[in-house]
Amino acid sequence: MISASSSYADNNDARINIDGLDFPAAPVCYDHTGAQAQIINSDNHSAVVMYANIRYLDAQNIADPAILINERFWNNLSDVQKAFTLAHECYHLSSGDAHAIYSDLQSSGIKQSRDDMLQFEDDADCSAAQMLTQNYGYSADIMNEIHPLVDRVSNRKETLRRMENIHQCAEFFAQEQIASALDY
Repeated sequence: MISASSSYADNNDARINIDGLDFPAAPVCYDHTGAQAQIINSDNHSAVVMYANIRYLDAQNIADPAILINERFWNNLSDVQKAFTLAHECYHLSSGDAHAIYSDLQSSGIKQSRDDMLQFEDDADCSAAQMLTQNYGYSADIMNEIHPLVDRVSNRKETLRRMENIHQCAEFFAQEQIASALDY
């Protein structure tokens, strides 16, 4: 999963530049095998990336995980949106769903169904909402700041569905964190 300082989205003193991309703190992401993912500015890579996505740079062996980020897209995001995007993309690597997609394509040419792809996105959105509420201490209300980001990368119907999922996950994990704190 992704890790960074607990004040990822609020600390202007700890800002870091990776491959021309501005981060509030040093992000670290691992795939399902524990391999650390590179963060790459897509302008410096042969892949065409409109927003942000994952790649295995060694597609033949499904190895060398990376998160590719379009610099123009990234520079227009708030720190909360950056944290959400990174957590979302990292989930695809850490959960193994990206590896499964690469494996299926490579071994049999089978592409995932639309329903499977929507579920992958919902799971990644929920994981990102969990990261923001539990690891960074944001309230579930901060998810409203994610709406323009999701609206930008999804069609209207999908945006509404995804935002409902994100809010439900954030509320669930915020309540879970409160309940956990009361157990002490």
